[in-house]
Amino acid sequence: MQNHRAFPERLERRFASVWTLSVRFVGRFEGARARSSRASSATVHQLTMVSMGRIDTIRGKILGDASTRVRPWHLPSRSLPSQSRSKGPASRFVPKDLVWEGWVRRARPTTRISRRANTTKARSAAATLAMAKKDTDVWQTRVDLAATYRLCDRMGYNEGICNHLTAMVPGSEDQFLVIPYGMAWSEVTASSLLLVDGKGNVLEGEGTVEDTAFYIHSRIHLYDPKNRGCVLHTHMPWSTALCCLKDMKLEMCHQNCLRFYNSIAYDTEFNGLVLNQNEADRLNSVMENKHVLFHANHGVIVVGPNVAEAFDDLYYLERAAQVTVLAMSTGRPLNIISDEVAHKFQEDLKNGKNEWATLHFESRKRELLAGDDADFCT
Repeated sequence: MQNHRAFPERLERRFASVWTLSVRFVGRFEGARARSSRASSATVHQLTMVSMGRIDTIRGKILGDASTRVRPWHLPSRSLPSQSRSKGPASRFVPKDLVWEGWVRRARPTTRISRRANTTKARSAAATLAMAKKDTDVWQTRVDLAATYRLCDRMGYNEGICNHLTAMVPGSEDQFLVIPYGMAWSEVTASSLLLVDGKGNVLEGEGTVEDTAFYIHSRIHLYDPKNRGCVLHTHMPWSTALCCLKDMKLEMCHQNCLRFYNSIAYDTEFNGLVLNQNEADRLNSVMENKHVLFHANHGVIVVGPNVAEAFDDLYYLERAAQVTVLAMSTGRPLNIISDEVAHKFQEDLKNGKNEWATLHFESRKRELLAGDDADFCT
């Protein structure tokens, strides 16, 4: 008489084999994708975990709730049954009565599967992978924005619970992430950020959006979602000090200043708090296609296509302003760099600016992970 209790054990051994092949496939695929897109290892690991989580869920459904348990993301080959380490096509390890359809295992049909069915399966698998990637990209944006809040708090760029840093949600043109009103920048985590749409509705998270944060940032994001994926508004001291001058121009007197050659818009009109769309649109019209705005008697706004590039510009803008104000404080004439040299500097900067910004930002996140702010990514 056949031992029916042994069936789950045999199925478990077969599943372990398929598990190993799946890990290898996803790992190789994501490794190639990371090399082509320069994605961070953390992003690749997160997407792999999503994919493996789906496989583990299927395993639980096949074997029953009683056998469901948390499986480590990396399963050493020595802990697998001996047949799982055999060489040969993947089909030899798959039970004959089961087939793969996307991420869902279904009973093998008695009739031959048509080419159209195979195409549907491929599309289903591709759609599932795309959804997993989108979820990972959204979470990565949350982590990056939370890190920016913590870094700016460390550097003294914030002012009480005021000022705002926002980032567009990947794949959306009217949804962005922002801090809940009343939260200190040192408290921000990836999961605490609010998801808000272009009408001010809170779609995810607990809390409310401060009015000036919504009006300023929503209008700037909507103007050009692709190139204004991140908007950073601060009252950081050295740059804001220049905004308080009658002539608040950042003079091209230092190498850091050249990063912003012909990239700064100056708004000399101050009308108080930005509490309506008209004033927000006015600021936006002054800014036009520049990626930095000096707002008289107020502060600065820096925009970028992503969080890393916007943070990099914010950091170097404050450094440039600091050097300029210190040089001006001597009372001696500034040594202005020629337009010819400034233009050449800008051309040279284009060749590596994106990569430099990413490397700079990643190094700052490692600093956070090594200190008391390591919970920013939770």
